[in-house]
Amino acid sequence: MAKKIGCILLFMIILFVPLLPVSAVKSAESFDTEDVDEYVTKYIEKNGLPGAAIVIVKDGKVLYEQGYGQDSDGKPLNAKSKIGIASGTKPFTAFAVLQLVDQGKIKLDEPIVHYLPELTLDDTRWEQVTVRHLLSHTSGMPNPTIVAPANTLKEGVDRFYDWKLQSDPGEKYRYSNANYWTLAYLVEQMSGMTFNEYLKENIFLPLGMTDSISAVNSGEIEKLGISRGYVTLYGQAIPWRELEKMFSGSGSIFTTASDMGKWLSMHTNEGKNEKGESLLSLDLLKESYTPQP
Repeated sequence: MAKKIGCILLFMIILFVPLLPVSAVKSAESFDTEDVDEYVTKYIEKNGLPGAAIVIVKDGKVLYEQGYGQDSDGKPLNAKSKIGIASGTKPFTAFAVLQLVDQGKIKLDEPIVHYLPELTLDDTRWEQVTVRHLLSHTSGMPNPTIVAPANTLKEGVDRFYDWKLQSDPGEKYRYSNANYWTLAYLVEQMSGMTFNEYLKENIFLPLGMTDSISAVNSGEIEKLGISRGYVTLYGQAIPWRELEKMFSGSGSIFTTASDMGKWLSMHTNEGKNEKGESLLSLDLLKESYTPQP
């Protein structure tokens, strides 16, 4: 889906949360949960998955949460099991950027070098890349499969010094994790907080997402007590440790079904949490779902 959508935030990727853990039911509205269970069970069997989980949200309310199968440690998936959401992290990063836009600290159509003059590429077109370009994957940044090690966001973006853009800024859509490393670094520089601290203080805690964390490097996963996960090979799911990489801002969040329900509830409640507090202006929330040039 991410390859086809040119919105600023790509929030819709997360609305379906296909592999998050769950196990509680919050019946704010009556509907046939047996049909849901049957659908997910068949999906698991068809795709050879060890487990899956769902959370269904409507109009700011969690309607249903249910877990199926088990994690790589053999434990049943439930509402409190931490699972990596991979590129589902990007909507959180974009949301953080838009919060800073709301505060007047960032402008969407300002060149990124205005905020991060120390960040350079071996390409004069870099000076034309705006915050909006990065958010919508139209910056022209490459997306290399193998990159040098990094333990901080600054180390990560400093690797760009010999990179070249693959297209003119704004010319075409090219998905790149580097766009979101850059945006996470932007959040750090404009807020004065580490990216992980910013997410905790300005998104996770206001939403009551107390079981959600963001890591800098995938090497931290097992130290944080998180299941190592699976890889799919020849139709089988095999427990496997993730290759070490710096993924802050692009794929760094580990969360639970219960927490994701709170995140999605806010998105279906005009950007407000359960207390009625607004985390983002309605105009910017709507902009986040709007196709970009």
